[in-house]
Amino acid sequence: MESAADHAGTRPVFGHAEEVSAIRHHQEKNPYKQDLVKQQFRPESPNVVWAGDITYIKTKIGWVYLAIVMDLYNREVIDYATSQKIDTELVKRALGEAVGRYPETEGTIFHSDRGCQYASIGYQNALTSYKMLGSMSRGGCPYDNSCV
Repeated sequence: MESAADHAGTRPVFGHAEEVSAIRHHQEKNPYKQDLVKQQFRPESPNVVWAGDITYIKTKIGWVYLAIVMDLYNREVIDYATSQKIDTELVKRALGEAVGRYPETEGTIFHSDRGCQYASIGYQNALTSYKMLGSMSRGGCPYDNSCV
């Protein structure tokens, strides 16, 4: 007998060990960075640790996504970007605007969650081009990015 969950396609599906291994192997190849901040959200000077996050805002034209870049020294939002798409370009634009205001970023740590926009190769390449160090919260630990 088919349950309502089966009919709706909401029943969890558990794969074989080989499938789980393949998934785990794929996750290891993602460019997640080590957590360099370790919940130390009060650096002693500006441009030591920046952090970023994305939120969404409901408007008359639909959802708009807001990506911000914050300096954790004084909790100043350095810059931001908005878009109707939540993609890598949104976070790259916010970072680029922030670097435009404060271009001395060599060695600055940029901390974020493990969202696909921040984990993308395009975003990681942007951090490298600005000579910044990527840092990401640990998987499943929202407190590692609670500063934003």
